[in-house]
Amino acid sequence: FVVDLIANIITEHKGGVEEENYSLKGKPYPSNTDFKDKVVYHVLRREKKRQELHITTKELVELIWEIAIEHGPAITLFKLRELCDIYFEKQADSIYEYLKINPLLEVRGSVLAFRYHFLQDYFSTLFVIDGVINNSQRPSFINATSKYSDGNSASYVDVVKYFREHHGVARCYDILQGLKSAYVKENSQKIERSISFLVHLLIDLHSPGSSKKELSEELFSCFVGRENGGTVSYLFIHGDALPLDFSNRKFTHCGFDGYSSLLNSNLDHAFFSYTTVDIETQDLSGYHITRDTF
Repeated sequence: FVVDLIANIITEHKGGVEEENYSLKGKPYPSNTDFKDKVVYHVLRREKKRQELHITTKELVELIWEIAIEHGPAITLFKLRELCDIYFEKQADSIYEYLKINPLLEVRGSVLAFRYHFLQDYFSTLFVIDGVINNSQRPSFINATSKYSDGNSASYVDVVKYFREHHGVARCYDILQGLKSAYVKENSQKIERSISFLVHLLIDLHSPGSSKKELSEELFSCFVGRENGGTVSYLFIHGDALPLDFSNRKFTHCGFDGYSSLLNSNLDHAFFSYTTVDIETQDLSGYHITRDTF
């Protein structure tokens, strides 16, 4: 990908590749500042100017990340045309034709696909970063973040990297409140997995100087309702994460799937009810855990 695009830049600039070609100055959407971020932005900016598109770069990015989120690695040309008609009306023809020749995409028979495998994940990551910033709880955001539920993918790492540099912790708490309410109504596995994504994000973004107890208190506060006497409910952790301090608390309707560090956590006088636990080590003797599903 990088070699291909650098070759194009060298050709355009008659053998010269200057730093300004990779500048992120004026970039209207949130992203990291890695080389791939610079190259993708260069391509979008260059092609928009070359094709004389009368839409903003942000609108262009939003269109491409919708393809990534809603349609996966490829979208049929028929659906693509519908998408352009819905969003751009009078400019639908030019944008439809532009997308078919965009260097990041390519026509393969009756579909338009991402030219390079990583680009679908890359634009999905941009979508997730934007969603956290804007406190999104839309179905598309839930669907996208549910795929990061175990906190163990390159895309997830890119999300963490962005918010380590841009302090997005407070927004995570706001989104969790909304997702918890939605889960109570819908009992959706995707919402459960989206909650897990945000829990991982909060754990990974915690202050290096904070103790296990401080991190736990801060995290559990998202899942305590005024009406339940301090009981933590609808906390989900998929995949492993740092051990937490569960001591002297009640937990109900929670789920721990692959969270091996549960047994390295402080569980003194912790009480669990209606909680699912699926971890490799099944020896839970000594802890008061009532189970409805295992």
